[in-house]
Amino acid sequence: MSTGAHPAGDAVAGTQVNIARDHATQYIAQGGDVHVHQEEAANYRVQEYRWHRPSLPVSVRRQPSRLLAARYQVVEFIGREGELAELAGWRDDPERGSAVRLVHGPGGQGKTRLATQFAQRSAEAGWVVAVGMHRSYDTVRRAGLDAERLGAGRGLLVIVDYAERWPVRDLLALAQDRLLRSGEPTRVLLLARPAGEWWNSLAHRLEDRFDMVADEMALTPLADTVAARTAVFTAARDRFAALRGVANPDRIDPPADLGHESFGLVLTLHMAALAAVDAHVGGEKAPGDPLALSAYLLQRERDHWTSMYGNDQVHTAPQMMGRAVFTATLTRPLPYPEGITALHRIGIPAPEQVVDDHRRCYPPADPATVCEPLYPDRLAEDFLALHTPGHTLSGYQPDPWADTAVARLLALGGDGQSPVWTSSAVTMLIETARRWTHITRRQLCPLLLAQPQSALAAGGVALARLAELPEVELDVLEAIEALLPSGRHVE
Repeated sequence: MSTGAHPAGDAVAGTQVNIARDHATQYIAQGGDVHVHQEEAANYRVQEYRWHRPSLPVSVRRQPSRLLAARYQVVEFIGREGELAELAGWRDDPERGSAVRLVHGPGGQGKTRLATQFAQRSAEAGWVVAVGMHRSYDTVRRAGLDAERLGAGRGLLVIVDYAERWPVRDLLALAQDRLLRSGEPTRVLLLARPAGEWWNSLAHRLEDRFDMVADEMALTPLADTVAARTAVFTAARDRFAALRGVANPDRIDPPADLGHESFGLVLTLHMAALAAVDAHVGGEKAPGDPLALSAYLLQRERDHWTSMYGNDQVHTAPQMMGRAVFTATLTRPLPYPEGITALHRIGIPAPEQVVDDHRRCYPPADPATVCEPLYPDRLAEDFLALHTPGHTLSGYQPDPWADTAVARLLALGGDGQSPVWTSSAVTMLIETARRWTHITRRQLCPLLLAQPQSALAAGGVALARLAELPEVELDVLEAIEALLPSGRHVE
């Protein structure tokens, strides 16, 4: 019998995970020995889903990030009735026992909005609905779902967003959580961009070892014809026009090339509608290219900071606010002390004042945190790329500060450990680099060549997506490979 951190090999075949409140114990059989791994707190929590639509003050109705973020649901949910019916059938099938389903699709396809709609309908149908929050993205610990609630519903539905960013062992631990083994019907809905090997491996383990039925659903484009895209654009345009006081939105035409594949994403259509309304109000012509749309809307985001600064609503100048937004987009929400540390690392003076001003521009979904990132993710990725020198898109001035900011933000501590935000930051950079090659050359490669251990912190899915980048240098991959554990590994 040995006690301590468990080996990272594929020996999870003999894993038993016991979760009690916020504490976890793993018993892992490997080579005839039983290794006991105890943690002070589980790496996730299951919290009851409580939906409300945050108010949208008049003062921020020109702020693209708020108007487009799924959290605010500014544009009413339309379509997806076939997918919702399929999910309802999966949820209510009495023959399934405990079941897990992966819904996957590219960023901007509408996964979060679909899951939110499904959660609301499930709650109305009598299910107890909860969300799984990983510690890497949920740094303020709170009480989880009370087990006594489970008997009050038809079953338990747990929704996990960004599931590909969870370590596999934590998804397996979630599957064995006492809440999911209460005897009530249980459904776990995972949301992720990619499917692929990480999901195949997880699904095999769930079915083979935990007797959970695992399947997947690829989220296809909501609008795959010009007529359907026009309908999505029109609904969004009319809503944005109402918020801006435009009386006759019919005069605002959609982009001429809606048939192009780039307009297959719901988010791109919403961005086009928002830019079209804004340009109409300003007497301008809206850009039609999706990347130019991002630059246009991000300039409006900057105009919002400038307005707040000019009206003395914040004391942080626009350039410094842009640097704070850049940092928060990489770190994602943090407790106050860590937020101050992050801004101090990247050279922002008076970080306490900047944190407070940033909260005024970007009120956090969780009031106990700071450094709320820019949403939606696709707009945030474009912000990181456009803020970094090396792109060729005219009309958006990069900040030379960004070239070295990432290295400072992710520098190892004096104890050789990575900062707590490393996983989210590296993952965000990799996703950004999939569409912006200069991020690979100027940010990822220099960072990971200098400290390849940062790539491992991001997890197996991020590593796989990093290896797919056409611009990534071979010596970077070799430096990372040298740190990989020998033999098989659960990731």
